[in-house]
Amino acid sequence: MAKQPAALRDHLVLQGYFLAQFGFTNFSALRAYLLETPLDSLDPLGDILARLHRHGAGRHLSGEQMQRCEGALKSYHRLLCTRRHQPDIELKYFQVLAILFSELYFDAYFRDAAALRADLNRFHERASAGAPVTPFRESDLQKLAFWMATGSGKTLLMHIHYWQLLKFAPGHWDNMLLITPNAGLSRQHAEEFQRSGIPCRVYDGNPDHLQTPADTVVILDIHKLEENKTSEGVRVDIACFEGRNLVFIDEGHKGQRSVEQRWKKLRERLAAGGMILEYSATFGQIIGKNRFLLDEYAKSILFDYAYRHFFHDGYGKAFRTYNLRTGPLAEGYSRRMLGASLLTFFAQLNAYRRHRAEVRRYQIETPLWVFVGSRVAGKKLESDILQVVRFLRELLRYPERLRELLQTQTALLNGKGGLLADSVGEELTRLAEADLPLESIYQTLFYGKGELTLWEIRHGEGEIGLKTGGSPHYFGVINVGDVATLKKLLEAEGLTVETDHFSSSLFDQIHHIEKPLHVLIGSKKFIEGWNSWRVANMVLMNMGKGEGPQIVQLFGRGVRLKGQRFSLRREAAPAPALRLLQTLYLFGLNADYMNSFLSAIRQEGLDPEKPDRPALKPSGEGPGAPVSATASPSPLPCQRVQPNPALLSRLRVDVRPRLTMVHSEKDAGKSAALNLAGRLRAQADFLDWDQLLLSAIRFKRHSDRAHLILEREAIRSIIRDGDYTLYALPEQLEVRQFEDLDTLQQIAEQVLQAYLLAY
Repeated sequence: MAKQPAALRDHLVLQGYFLAQFGFTNFSALRAYLLETPLDSLDPLGDILARLHRHGAGRHLSGEQMQRCEGALKSYHRLLCTRRHQPDIELKYFQVLAILFSELYFDAYFRDAAALRADLNRFHERASAGAPVTPFRESDLQKLAFWMATGSGKTLLMHIHYWQLLKFAPGHWDNMLLITPNAGLSRQHAEEFQRSGIPCRVYDGNPDHLQTPADTVVILDIHKLEENKTSEGVRVDIACFEGRNLVFIDEGHKGQRSVEQRWKKLRERLAAGGMILEYSATFGQIIGKNRFLLDEYAKSILFDYAYRHFFHDGYGKAFRTYNLRTGPLAEGYSRRMLGASLLTFFAQLNAYRRHRAEVRRYQIETPLWVFVGSRVAGKKLESDILQVVRFLRELLRYPERLRELLQTQTALLNGKGGLLADSVGEELTRLAEADLPLESIYQTLFYGKGELTLWEIRHGEGEIGLKTGGSPHYFGVINVGDVATLKKLLEAEGLTVETDHFSSSLFDQIHHIEKPLHVLIGSKKFIEGWNSWRVANMVLMNMGKGEGPQIVQLFGRGVRLKGQRFSLRREAAPAPALRLLQTLYLFGLNADYMNSFLSAIRQEGLDPEKPDRPALKPSGEGPGAPVSATASPSPLPCQRVQPNPALLSRLRVDVRPRLTMVHSEKDAGKSAALNLAGRLRAQADFLDWDQLLLSAIRFKRHSDRAHLILEREAIRSIIRDGDYTLYALPEQLEVRQFEDLDTLQQIAEQVLQAYLLAY
């Protein structure tokens, strides 16, 4: 068996060293010890530090050291509350631990770096025998990393680290820099620094503005950095930052190997002779199987509170994912997935409106429905956006379509074995009644009905607003990079894009607008650093399979939760309405994308069981999938294929598109399908038997069944007269237009292939 690649979380040597100072061998043991007392009853500073010292029994840290640490942490906390004018800021236990480990590290490093390195290597040699991690070098001590889940408070942790480094190394830094992945996140960090009273300046492309007062943080996105700059433009050569640089990095990874290598080189050049502090939710995805990166980050991650810890401690929302398993016979069923998402989102929005007073103390905000693609230009994303626009236009223009759509969702979502039946309680039960509140959906979600109108927002970068014809209020916004190309595609669909010269950016107002936007469609702009607590329902369109880090960041956008008294925690036994509002619902229109998404979540340490429900099965009970054949050990005698009544009666063929659901509460999955049809007897006259024979000949060659002899009449008898069971949706067997003949032909091929596999 091939050796499995080492997992980063199993080799965090630097964190292990500081855990050992308190008598723990791993973070789970520390967490279990602290959770003997409920988190909410712990004094984050006094009680936690006292209990840690008692557990360590003073073997490594004296009482005097712990008193100094407690005094320092309390001073940072007071400074944070005072500067931000928020006296009720409460540090969570994991934030206290991260700050405590930082305090101990900086104290040891700036007092005697050589002694710290020697001590780390003694610990590494003793505790990590056989681990794929090399001994610490001097340069390894110049980089610290914090593996923190999105929503766990990385920003405030960075601010406290700034104050720690001013205390331990006053006047030591020639430049202080914060590197971000994009300009929007740079602006957001500037606002947060200013709230904490930390002097900062966002780089505006003017090199003269790089000269700043002492202890001022220059904030710039990675795209503005360049080495050996030779051209004009807003980029800055890293040579401008000479001397000892303190470099903060927030989510400095992109996932693309070539880009990542270039950025990593720039970051390291900047911090040569100084220090890097890096914050990310996605170290596990970035490092993957790269043993060199594993070695580097195993020695630099000082604190690991990745999503697996965050979720298991009860922080953030629960989540449920629904994946449409696509294929040639499932084309067109993405509309049903959009309908399921619409119904669920309206239930969330309705629950919020009906129970606003009750959920206010949990700081729940107006739910937001988000459609996420990958690229801001290119046919794939544009087709995704057009698909959503067509869906919305049809529902707004034809109310009967909405009624029909919701009625078809009722059995799928709420019937026996329905995917959403256990989780949405009274809200979806009310909506599933025969008299569906169509007018309520139109007025609540879209602010009206009628023709869909689109407006390019001149004061919003890459924005097209969505309205209904008779409403003055926008209900949604499309946000992409290439508006001009998208406008041409929309106009080709018969949609005119008007110009709004007066409204300010809808995206920037998404949290402050009087009539809240309910729909956000577009690109990855709202993956990295978008500070929103509203995301309740996501439709995942297309994204690269290798973009694990961005998938985790996207997931982090959705599971953020303020919680009661800003606890960040979901309620353990919520009322139905609150359960609906503290759950993130994710609907996948692309099976590969959702599989990548679930794989990335598994890498975070959560392993929801993905059911393996094949689509075809040659025999036995229930539906299945084609079984891959193995090569025969010796040639088989030729055999003429004939209808076998006993074999046909056991044959089960399932061609229905299926939904697969994974949810966080039980880490389990289930599937749902819709209707049972019959056989292809009534459709036999529509089939091309010659084409079916050729298809079957190709199949038998590729499945090691070359010894089978196929004849046209035998195939006709098997398909037309066989007593097999065919699971299909009624509309899959109807012939209403020419394209339906292709669907029937593919279904017949699958029936014949299943028979040949079982023969």
